[in-house]
Amino acid sequence: SRVHLRVAPLVKADEDEEEYVVVNNKDKDSSASDDKKNQSDDAKAPKEETDENEGNSIFEFWISSYVTYEKLAKKIAKKINTDYNYLRIFAVGNNNTHYALNKNLNFKELFNNTPQSQTVDLRYEILKVTLNELEKMKSCNVIWLGHGVCRPQTHDFMLPENYTVDDIITRLQNKVGFESDKKNDILVWTEDNHRLSKLVKTDTSVLEISNIICCYYPEAMKLIDNNSSQQEDEDDVDDDDETDDTASDFLVPVFQCYGRAENVHGIPFLFVLKKDEELVDTKKRLHKVLGISEKEFQRVHIGLYEYPQSLNFAEKDDIVLYNLFANGNNRIQLCIEHPGRYQRQTSVAEPSIFIRD
Repeated sequence: SRVHLRVAPLVKADEDEEEYVVVNNKDKDSSASDDKKNQSDDAKAPKEETDENEGNSIFEFWISSYVTYEKLAKKIAKKINTDYNYLRIFAVGNNNTHYALNKNLNFKELFNNTPQSQTVDLRYEILKVTLNELEKMKSCNVIWLGHGVCRPQTHDFMLPENYTVDDIITRLQNKVGFESDKKNDILVWTEDNHRLSKLVKTDTSVLEISNIICCYYPEAMKLIDNNSSQQEDEDDVDDDDETDDTASDFLVPVFQCYGRAENVHGIPFLFVLKKDEELVDTKKRLHKVLGISEKEFQRVHIGLYEYPQSLNFAEKDDIVLYNLFANGNNRIQLCIEHPGRYQRQTSVAEPSIFIRD
């Protein structure tokens, strides 16, 4: 049996793959100069069929339903004068959804229920790398917090297997446009069920990660670098040497919840606690980090959480959170309790313990 195909270029590539797709941009100057000639020729020559939704020329042909992916790719590649190894083919589904066809697809099964009177729509992309190379790439989801923790931007990238997190940051820079001198102050971490999992170094292979969170955070990066340097220098310090016992600012993990500690939502992050800073000033910095409106921030409660205890909320503005964490208990986390932006706000909050002294 035979199938009637209607083939056209895919106009827009997915964001994660757009770097590897050749964009078919026509030369505007050439088109403009040919306009008059085309207008006169159009009256004589048969008009090429076009797809108004795609805005590109299309072509049609019949082919056996037993065709292989390679033969179909060669057929299309010959018509558009390109190498079939750099071609990717898509089926068009409902609502103009595109599905990339697998090279091992059994076309007989795909076309089995297609009557000969029906035309099957296909789309194609011309790649800058071979299809085999593209299929071996690693997919990575990157969340960029350029405007605050509560205003994330999500980007998906297809990356070669030899890429590192540093390469992802470079790709992200091209996407969101931060200055080159800020690149070394990009903090990268992962999350697990809305809780901070681990910090990620820039030399980490993309094969070790699938999802990361990034933000420009020079204050945090400075503390991390200082802590690393101090650990490296510990072996060089004699017991009789005087050491600086003055505590410095430090980082604490923060998660977001609503009502109960178990009702987590949003993106976890790291926050700098400053020595002698009262809660009223800490709130100002947190407000900026969260990136929410004044009205939304009025509903925010700040507290401490240590599993499996209840949340302990800080109520008085003269409390110094730094002192509550300074005992060295690294099991304590800072909690931001507030409704999530996309969360139904009908939950009943559990009784809370407030820190008054």
